[in-house]
Amino acid sequence: NNLEVKNQDKKQIIGCTFNPFKYKLESHNLYQLIYPVCQTKRKFWLMKNLLKIKTQIKIIVLLRKNVLKQSVSLYLAKERNKWESSLHLIENQDILRKKEFDLEQLQNIVFLLCEKSTKLTQFAYSLTNDPLIIFYEDFLQETQKVFNLIFKYVGASPVENSFDLTAGYKKILSEDLRDIIANYQELYQYTAFIPYL
Repeated sequence: NNLEVKNQDKKQIIGCTFNPFKYKLESHNLYQLIYPVCQTKRKFWLMKNLLKIKTQIKIIVLLRKNVLKQSVSLYLAKERNKWESSLHLIENQDILRKKEFDLEQLQNIVFLLCEKSTKLTQFAYSLTNDPLIIFYEDFLQETQKVFNLIFKYVGASPVENSFDLTAGYKKILSEDLRDIIANYQELYQYTAFIPYL
């Protein structure tokens, strides 16, 4: 039982992954489930801001540091009409060859994802004062360290260092965008891309 709960007073720990925007949710749609003591939206905001609500939830937000790389992944997934989470799941790997990108379309995806990341972070902070913000890039570079941080945050015991936290999944795209985007040099003509090059 690597995920043994430290606080044995808890009867149950429930976890889930969800995208609140997919279901057009706002924080006030969830507050009564999380904090039943609050009967109104106003009481929730007041008690939360005065730190009078004992936190009953832990929120972990997964973001990307490099939104351009995230946008490239989304661009290619839309083009394939399929989202894959690991290299070994892609049957025809020829579709991953270097190619010309529609940079206007890519820029629009960057803007969209930046806005979504901001909204997601705001959503998390609107429900709890201490969400844990995790970055995808840190997962790739320091997987064990990031998982142990998560386990500590949710009150679970860390796993042994020998445990394979990747579950055999392999990153699909190259870390170097020059290996993916044939018209890479043209990226410098778009100010939205500059911070990520």
